[in-house]
Amino acid sequence: MDDFDFSGIILTCFVIIVAGALFFGFIGAVKKSLNKSDETPIVDSSQMLREQDERTQQIQYDHDKMMDGQEQKIKDGEKLMETRSASPQEIQRRQDELMRDMEQRIKDMQR
Repeated sequence: MDDFDFSGIILTCFVIIVAGALFFGFIGAVKKSLNKSDETPIVDSSQMLREQDERTQQIQYDHDKMMDGQEQKIKDGEKLMETRSASPQEIQRRQDELMRDMEQRIKDMQR
């Protein structure tokens, strides 16, 4: 009995215990990840529709605002083209009209 070595038995038991712990740990992690993928988030359709409506309204508002700016640029461009093609007498007549209009507005505001 003196030749019997307990260190081999202890080492073998230790290796078996570690291998079992790793195996069962791996199995547990796989089960946990499978359970997470089965969970489907509950989606509130009315909330989704509301958010989509808000985005659509914001896009429409931005588009309308941009188009209003474009229309004003077109009008300004048309006025500029009229002024460029006008004779000096026509330009002077328009300036006189503007001055009379502004004077009239000032008088109206002072009343």
